[in-house]
Amino acid sequence: MQPDDDRAVQEGAAILATCIVQTLEEMHPGYQERFLEKLTAAQYYLRDEHALPAQKSREMLDWTRELLTGFTWSKGQGKPFLSE
Repeated sequence: MQPDDDRAVQEGAAILATCIVQTLEEMHPGYQERFLEKLTAAQYYLRDEHALPAQKSREMLDWTRELLTGFTWSKGQGKPFLSE
């Protein structure tokens, strides 16, 4: 795969995860919060245990968090993905 292909796969996976979490949140309020807690734990694990090889994985988790919450450190608070 080429670098552009890798990025497209990462973005697609982040969008897919976001849509699944948003749908489950509609059915089970509080699901997204629990998911984000696990996502944070996964990010710390990758940062602490697998610093260099996991950079792309951390990037995908960051995108998923950004899509779910609408927040980035560089832009601040925005709207979550597909929010009205």
